[in-house]
Amino acid sequence: TSTAAPSINATITNIYNGYGISCKGGNDGAIQTNVQGGKAPYSYTWNNGATSSFLSNLSAGTYIVNVEDSNGCLSTESITIDEPSTLSYLYVVEDVTCFDEQDGKIQLYPTGGVAPYTISWFDGSSLSYLNNLSNNYYSFTITDANSCSTSDSVEVYEPSELLITVDTIPPTCERINDGQIDAFITGGTYPYTYSLNGSATALPVDSIAIGSYILKVTDSNNCTQSLAFDLGPLQPRCFMIPNMYSPNYDGYNDEFRIQHGIWSSYTITIYNQIGQLVYSGSNNTPYWDGFSNGEPLPTGDYYYQLITNEGEVIYGYVTLIR
Repeated sequence: TSTAAPSINATITNIYNGYGISCKGGNDGAIQTNVQGGKAPYSYTWNNGATSSFLSNLSAGTYIVNVEDSNGCLSTESITIDEPSTLSYLYVVEDVTCFDEQDGKIQLYPTGGVAPYTISWFDGSSLSYLNNLSNNYYSFTITDANSCSTSDSVEVYEPSELLITVDTIPPTCERINDGQIDAFITGGTYPYTYSLNGSATALPVDSIAIGSYILKVTDSNNCTQSLAFDLGPLQPRCFMIPNMYSPNYDGYNDEFRIQHGIWSSYTITIYNQIGQLVYSGSNNTPYWDGFSNGEPLPTGDYYYQLITNEGEVIYGYVTLIR
């Protein structure tokens, strides 16, 4: 009668490209034990509580079996079921450079699991990359050699629309270049560069004349936005000639005075309603006090004629009020 302990041969029956489990976290492993020697029948006790010679639906881990024959002889065997690492991926995204364009890119790099891999994109493409993408989410599924799969989506971003809001100070008048152009920029990708009517500039821009302007903004991705606008004067002409005054010496509006900033010289003559000359002056005598030949003139309308050093003749009426 044999009294030798039984001999155990435990084998993993399901092999998935070198692993006993097909996918990370799976439970499709199986172990078959073959016993020789000792005296049948045999009883089996596993560390997971099983009591048969064949185990299925196993997850990764080490399994220990105790086999006892009918003589009470005992043998122990252990076997480890391995599983692949988690199927995952790395990716590189090149976002859209400019608002509403389609130059984004995605490159996928599958990792883990068991190579080789297949990739299936939302549109049926099977490449590891996509080109000419707009701002959106792009879904995909990666499947490895064991038919394990993982699905996800990657977003391709785009910068917000590049927008220009100009803030201007108009020139005082048509011939004085004292305006200013500034702008508030949103969207795109900072930093920005600027050009005004085709010439590079910084903001704000000073010493601006009246006219039509195009401000072009370029961001760091070479995206551009332009805004055309006109800049007019605060007042239509670069001088002010009063249309009435009251030389009553109350400290308010006592003089008929020409205000300007553009003429190097001028002459002015003033006439009463019957055409008599009542005042003759120039930029060297810049105001009329309502007197003629030392006598105060009465309330009424007086005609003036002003001739500038540029030959321009300006005429009109001023009302004198006593």
